[in-house]
Amino acid sequence: MKKTFILLVIVAALGMMSCEHDPKPEKKLKSDVDMAIIDHGQLQFYNHATQKLTPYEAEADSVVFIAFDNDNHLYYTSDKQGVLELKSIDLLEAHPQPKLCANWQLTPDQYGSLKRNWVSRTRFGIFMDDQMENLYMVSSQINGFEPSAYVYNIASGEMKSLSWDEYCEVSISGFGDDRFYVEQGKFYYLTPEGKTCLNDKIDFVPAFELYEEVVDEESFHPVNISPDGKKVVYSVKGELEESGGYYCVASSDGQKQTLLDSFINDLAPQWLEDGSMVYAGREPRPESDPEYDAEWNNSRGCIKIMNPQGAVSTLVSDAEVFCLNPYGKQPLDPKEKQASLEGCDMAIIDNGKVTFYNSTTNTFVPFVAEKDYVVNGAYYGAEDFYYTVAIGDELYLKEVFFNYGMSAYPSIITDWELKLSDCYSESCGMVSSMHHVTAKSPNVPFGVLLTGIDCGMDEDLCVFSGVKYYNSESRMKTDYWPEEYSADDEFAEREKLMNELKLVNLSRFDLDIPSEVEENKLEVYSISPSHDCIAYAYYTDLGPKGGSGPLCFATVDGKVKMALEGTDVQNICYGWLNDGRLAYSDKEGIKAVAADGTITKISDGKLFVTVH
Repeated sequence: MKKTFILLVIVAALGMMSCEHDPKPEKKLKSDVDMAIIDHGQLQFYNHATQKLTPYEAEADSVVFIAFDNDNHLYYTSDKQGVLELKSIDLLEAHPQPKLCANWQLTPDQYGSLKRNWVSRTRFGIFMDDQMENLYMVSSQINGFEPSAYVYNIASGEMKSLSWDEYCEVSISGFGDDRFYVEQGKFYYLTPEGKTCLNDKIDFVPAFELYEEVVDEESFHPVNISPDGKKVVYSVKGELEESGGYYCVASSDGQKQTLLDSFINDLAPQWLEDGSMVYAGREPRPESDPEYDAEWNNSRGCIKIMNPQGAVSTLVSDAEVFCLNPYGKQPLDPKEKQASLEGCDMAIIDNGKVTFYNSTTNTFVPFVAEKDYVVNGAYYGAEDFYYTVAIGDELYLKEVFFNYGMSAYPSIITDWELKLSDCYSESCGMVSSMHHVTAKSPNVPFGVLLTGIDCGMDEDLCVFSGVKYYNSESRMKTDYWPEEYSADDEFAEREKLMNELKLVNLSRFDLDIPSEVEENKLEVYSISPSHDCIAYAYYTDLGPKGGSGPLCFATVDGKVKMALEGTDVQNICYGWLNDGRLAYSDKEGIKAVAADGTITKISDGKLFVTVH
């Protein structure tokens, strides 16, 4: 019995010793490291509360790229005698030591020209994905060849190479706020109180004169918003690609606007929790600097901090690379991420929500990235979807681009300067349409898009008496058809369809036409992209609402001719799907008719648009 007791005491003591020597102590509530900085290959840690910089002496190699996860781990790439290695540090350890994760399999030539700073300013370098599950490393572009890309999975420790196409499909966090738009040289931020201009109090001319460029028009892009939502960082550059630009910061009400001494090719400014902002700025280059040149090279990069009151101080001289520690912050919820919309050829608009449909795979993709009430929409090709949203009672034109498997994020293009009541009828239960006129005519410059929206709702007749157009070239709105553009192409296309119809023996007597449209005429709407099916109608001009009658469908060979039951050409959605079917709406919802006359129901919704 005595021996048993002694044995139990020894076991318990050993257990206590193993806990006491656990190399990973209990996690703290807050990280002591708010930011990591690379200063000439030396890794340094910064604590914002104490404003203390601490060199990381345990790393003897030159550090070139850095990235944090959300659990106080720093991952970095070091240059060990020309070999790039991925290492990690657990900053919760009492004396954190480097841990080798992988060899990036890249040579100095593949990153040498970008070794110090520039590589960390773009998608080249090392970065974490949205879920903080994978690290990506990309080389520079060598002799016109595509860069090399690699991915390292943190959980498994597996590393593999990616093709350039695979890498381009990697989802990188977008700005996540679609309340910004540019109109007539002004950069607007849309708030619940209304739109505010963020750039009308800044003189950009002196800044752009540094580039010896004639800047006729600026372009603006949001970068990020302060944690309290009261300040916005955005970039501004000239109209020409080769012209430079700067980062700017402004209060969300547009009252305080500051041009930073930070180029848009630098690392983007980042916010600290207290409202301070860290950014890569410029400082005078001392004459003792070997790179000093009194003629032109008289400034160099540095890391600066702007406090919440706007006072700026230099944190580190002659260094430009930094990375904030997001310790404790949760990664993005995958449920909130927009699934790929590639291949979708129909957009169903139902009660303000949009669901995209892929006719080839018979799959539906909800448009979760859009939170506002959608009024109408139109495809521009297979990659752009333009649509109108109601924010409060105001209508705005938005665009979403989707292709190559990339996530889709919407952005505001312009304020329609219309009310929801201008384009929506409660009594008639219908919304206005949106339409595009593309550059087909010699009178229309290539690449110009005219987007129109019906407006001026007449409640008595349930018709629209006006239209507004947005011109993508001039970024201007008009309430008339611009004189320099011609709609002759539409009429030419219609004549072409009529001529093709002559090859088909279409007769209203072959169809079940209601008696009230006995006095009717033929109207061609469109022909399928494969030119084997036709959408048309026989309708009468009688009645206060104009023509009425069913939508008709036929194959060009005349073997199938049918009136689509329950439809009325005066108020109907129709369009061609990628699989060759004609989609249309009736009283029951959205249906599609195939070349053999088979009809299938797609959705209970009524309003939709298709790619074709």
